[in-house]
Amino acid sequence: MFKKLRIAYFMHVDWNWAKQRPHFIFEGLSEVYDVDLYCVKSFGKHSLTSANKQKDRLRKNYFSINKIPLSGKSKALKWLERLSNSKLSKGMLDRYDIIWITSPVMLHFIPNHWLSGRTVIYDCMDDYLSFNRNKSKLKKHQSYEEELIKASILVFASSRTLKDRMLKRYSTYFNNVNIEVIQNGITEKWLDYNFEHFKRNMSSKSYNIVYSGTIGDWIDFDSLVYLLESQAEISIQLIGPIDTKIVKHPRLNYIGPVSHEELPNYLINADAFIMPFQLTDLVLTVDPVKMYEYISFSKPVFSIYYQETKKFAPFVKLYSTKEELLSYVTETMWQNHDKEDIDIETRREFLKNNTWAERLKCVITKIEEL
Repeated sequence: MFKKLRIAYFMHVDWNWAKQRPHFIFEGLSEVYDVDLYCVKSFGKHSLTSANKQKDRLRKNYFSINKIPLSGKSKALKWLERLSNSKLSKGMLDRYDIIWITSPVMLHFIPNHWLSGRTVIYDCMDDYLSFNRNKSKLKKHQSYEEELIKASILVFASSRTLKDRMLKRYSTYFNNVNIEVIQNGITEKWLDYNFEHFKRNMSSKSYNIVYSGTIGDWIDFDSLVYLLESQAEISIQLIGPIDTKIVKHPRLNYIGPVSHEELPNYLINADAFIMPFQLTDLVLTVDPVKMYEYISFSKPVFSIYYQETKKFAPFVKLYSTKEELLSYVTETMWQNHDKEDIDIETRREFLKNNTWAERLKCVITKIEEL
């Protein structure tokens, strides 16, 4: 029987943004522990996320943290931001057994001295410093992460590459802090869908390739346009909130944000899936949630090759260049996918071993050992 611990879960991703790791882990922890969610509410993203309202999840234990634009540059705006977040105080943390923090950016709202003497867990989902291209701010953000690691008793990293990078960057601090790899996963509910029945319509004259997720500056638009220009039958759909300057093409379609619950209804009609990432420092540490979801459809999947995608190789075509990508796509375009290279049971066994429920078992074991 687990101890009914109280956890303050500080989450840097807007709850109504594209559903990702912090959302899934919060939901899993809430099934075992008494968890209060303190979530940053980002002004200016409402229009991007209106399709992703998950009101059934927002219960009495949800508290929003207001992030006012430019508060880091203006003392007046910073004061206004603190006033709007007056519910946050050092004393309010006393009622919690564990302080869970999903990003160093949360130290903008929680001064690091508030964390002294407390049980802090840092769930590192991305290489935080890779988001910061402004070198003048890099030192400040690195100090945020250093302080968070020093305050933590346990750090989770979403990939082995990320763990290795963290250990190298902060070797001094990890002498006293344990770091464990907890990779991303797939929602168990997706395993109940019978996606195998949704095969390609061979009479169709178009080949629809789909990407789902945030459309950020890591998207390799050059390779997508290369595919479209090379094969007139190809169309590409990008599903998700747009967070960068986009490229326009007659057969490159932007669907916009879709709730995670509704996403399977959009993906079912794809002929194939793609993860067209540029190999930035950020991407190289990513264990992509979408890959697990793509694999569940038993359709062709194309992904850029790097260390963290190697484990998907039995189910995915991994490419290194846009020419190799085109070769794989052309090879599979007119194949009947009823006969799979990998049998359904092998695929399902892989997914069962990589559900969020399995990930949470590992997380909870580590919490109970504290």
